[in-house]
Formats: sequence, C-alpha cells, structure tokens
Amino acid sequence: MSNEKIIREYKAEDIAESLVLPVRLSPAQKKQADQMLAEARLKAKAKRSQKTQTELLLMQLYLQMKDYIKSDEFDKNKRFGHFLKAYVRIAGRRNNQLAKEIGVHHTVFSLYINNERLPQENIAVRLEEPSNKHIPADVWYMIAEKEKIHFVKTDKALRQKEKKHVKVKLFV
Repeated sequence: MSNEKIIREYKAEDIAESLVLPVRLSPAQKKQADQMLAEARLKAKAKRSQKTQTELLLMQLYLQMKDYIKSDEFDKNKRFGHFLKAYVRIAGRRNNQLAKEIGVHHTVFSLYINNERLPQENIAVRLEEPSNKHIPADVWYMIAEKEKIHFVKTDKALRQKEKKHVKVKLFV
C-alpha cells in the first residue's frame, strides 16, 4: 500500500500507533529508564559550548515571547521588563553593561527593566542585534504593544478624559 493511500485511509493517530511498539515497564524499570535519560541529557548538556547554550536559551526566550504574544490574556508578570531581565541574564551581562552596549542611558534602561517606561521602536531594533537576531525586533515591539493595548483597553481615567474631546458620535 502506498504512503498516500495510507494517509487517505487512516487517521494520523492510527498510523502513529501502528508504528510505535507499546512498552510496559515496571515502576522500577521506569525509574531506571528515567534516571538513564536524565544522565544522558546531563552529559549532552555538558558537551555543549557556551555559545550553543546561550543560543538555546535565547531560542527558549523567543518561544516564550511568541507564545505570550499569541495569547489573548495580558499577564502583569510578563511585561516588557520581565523579558528584558531574562534577556540580560541570558546575555550574561549586568543591566548597565547591556544598556551601554546598545547605546541607552543606564537610568532609561532601568526604567524599561522595572516596567516604568515602555521603549520606542528603535530600542526593539537595538535589542535584536546582540542576540544575533535570535529575538527579532518585531517580537520585542509586539511585547511592548501588547502592554499598550492592555492599557488603552483598561485605563478608565484615560477613557473618561478623552471622552470629553468627542463632539459627535457616529451612532446613537
């Protein structure tokens, strides 16, 4: 039977199940297998270069940022500063050191880290470069925009203040 015919006639789960042999392990065997896997992972991790380890951590941060951007919910614990702190840690820098490297005054950088100010577009571009574009500028920008969108949706004082400027409504 050809692969195309198999794909047409069977569900993906059925195909996968037919290719994977079920293994029944006793609790002791499962514990031993888990331990062996953990040891193998530690050995592989120890063999990675610092550059590879940093790239993997950057990719992990990138995926976390993308997942957050895709989510419909705003999480006050995942604001711009949260991701920037993680980025600084992965880069192995101090805040003022990375600030200097991207041409931002350390006090302004501190405002970003502490979620007291959102950055402009140029900062998103500057943050892209040290990571060798592992975290693109548009992702940094979308993180900041998600926060701005939340603010516009939820700031009642802003809504009241700006409502006064509207002279005519399109629909009554």
